[in-house]
Amino acid sequence: MAVVERVSIRNNFAHVKSKEYRSRTVSEDEEVELLSEIMNITEPFLYNRHLDFIDFEKHGIEDAPMYINLIRDPVERKISLFHYLRFGDIQHMRETSKRNVNVTFEECVLGMHDECSGGKITIIPYFCGQSDRCREDVEWALETAKRNVVEKYVFVGIMEDFERSLRIFQYLMPQFFRSAPKAYKIIKRKNVMSKFKSVSRKESPETVKEIMRGRMYLDYEFYNFIKERMLLIEKQMEMTGYHKNTELQM
Repeated sequence: MAVVERVSIRNNFAHVKSKEYRSRTVSEDEEVELLSEIMNITEPFLYNRHLDFIDFEKHGIEDAPMYINLIRDPVERKISLFHYLRFGDIQHMRETSKRNVNVTFEECVLGMHDECSGGKITIIPYFCGQSDRCREDVEWALETAKRNVVEKYVFVGIMEDFERSLRIFQYLMPQFFRSAPKAYKIIKRKNVMSKFKSVSRKESPETVKEIMRGRMYLDYEFYNFIKERMLLIEKQMEMTGYHKNTELQM
């Protein structure tokens, strides 16, 4: 994340990026090894990896690192992933001959292709955990994910409200995110984020998106739960006068 790179220098903490990009789940042995690796990083640090939730306390680690995350509108995320898997982004172009690039997202949805047929939760397992049940028992996974967010996460932001999310991160974790909103404004002016956009993405009709929203209703229940929590925290910030005073001094 470009914003974290900037504020890590300004706020003097290490931004440690995992070299493992593919595997969200780990075995028991890998889990123990990963926790040992994280707990041996010199503080302060922010560790960055795409990984389903791991409960540090389950392993007897009481002074566990704090979890944070950002999520995206489920259908918009699905559309971006659909195109990324076929074409990559500007930084990582893909070999399109290995993919059926002629199928549009609309055709995928209306034709009930496997990757667009629904029935699978996509965001929830990140917050539920490493158990197979987090991918198989969807109702249980949803409730477990909600509970983990409440008990284990400092904050989960929303990509569609990225600037607001950064303000909340700054409010809750100033040691790490002081000046993050300002850093993002600089990055936007320099158009840094354009290199992460999916190549050849085509906008899908609203009717197609609405069909997918119905198929992804559990992911949307979780997404809306996160949005409600964000609004609640924002109200608490306003009560402290944060928007009027604190942010201007950051």
